[in-house]
Amino acid sequence: MSESVPLPDRGLASQKFLGWSRDELTAYDKCFQCERATDLPDHIRFARIIGYLLILAPTARVRIEIAKWVNKCGEIDEDVYAVGEFIQTYLIRAFKKHRGRTPGPSRHPSEPEFEFTKEAIFDLLDAAPASHSTAKKQALIRDGYRCVVCGVWDRHVPKKKKTTPGFTVRTQCAHIVPESIFVGLNVNSLGSANSKADFSASMLAVLQCFGYDIEASNGPAIHSLPNVMTLQADVHDAFDCLELWFVATEVPHCYEIGTVPGTEPRELPPTVEFTSTYPDKFALPSPAMLSLHATCAQVAHMSGAAEYLDELDRKIEEVSVLLSDGGSAELLSHAILHLSNVVTVR
Repeated sequence: MSESVPLPDRGLASQKFLGWSRDELTAYDKCFQCERATDLPDHIRFARIIGYLLILAPTARVRIEIAKWVNKCGEIDEDVYAVGEFIQTYLIRAFKKHRGRTPGPSRHPSEPEFEFTKEAIFDLLDAAPASHSTAKKQALIRDGYRCVVCGVWDRHVPKKKKTTPGFTVRTQCAHIVPESIFVGLNVNSLGSANSKADFSASMLAVLQCFGYDIEASNGPAIHSLPNVMTLQADVHDAFDCLELWFVATEVPHCYEIGTVPGTEPRELPPTVEFTSTYPDKFALPSPAMLSLHATCAQVAHMSGAAEYLDELDRKIEEVSVLLSDGGSAELLSHAILHLSNVVTVR
């Protein structure tokens, strides 16, 4: 299990901040100050989430948007912590397996503007169709009936396709943007304090703010080939738990594999190169979304958010009766959709 890491001092790690704008540096300095101004674990974690997202931003647009959110907070530390909580809820929690109950709406730093965007997206929000099996079949063909990381053959590989010896396993269809965000979605439930539709719309609104094409992740598109890949079970689990990610290299569709020490599946190669057996027909996994997933994974572990969410999940498994006095309100809030938001792996 990784441990949370304090934000680096700009004066001691100047190389990390080369090319940053004044607004971006101001936002980071605010996070750095907020981290040191509190003894509350939640507030420390929220400050680190923002700081590391600024450092590890997958695109310039993401860093610009995060800096805007922070700088709108002015001198109010509580508002900065709220930004970190918002990111934890609608970005990290959205990408991480066992997300628990759909959270109630978190406060966004520019609430009216964000709510307008979210409600506009809600009008376009689609529930994912039951086409996981089609996505799996197409991904298997594209990926040559192998796990794209370890190269292990899927047990259903046609004999004429199995060009080298080796054992077979049941591979799984892994989604970069999790399909559970849209499976079982009730698009008529916006406005409910704990609405899954509200959560899904909020997540898409965040992606849109960051400059991503949300039509590539909404509804039926959740099962599109750029959002899926073939993985063996342990690699799939590590990917969904944000314990394994892909870091782009200078070679197109070639990635270094990042992992959390002590959690990595056995016999991982240092790099992988994604290829398509039918490049004109079957697109490869989206580099943009893989980069965002990698950022979420690294921010989650360096900030302590991953450990925090894992601890809540452990409590859900251990606690059979929740306290009626409100002492388990946070756990209850995390638990309900943990039961309703589970997608059967196929």
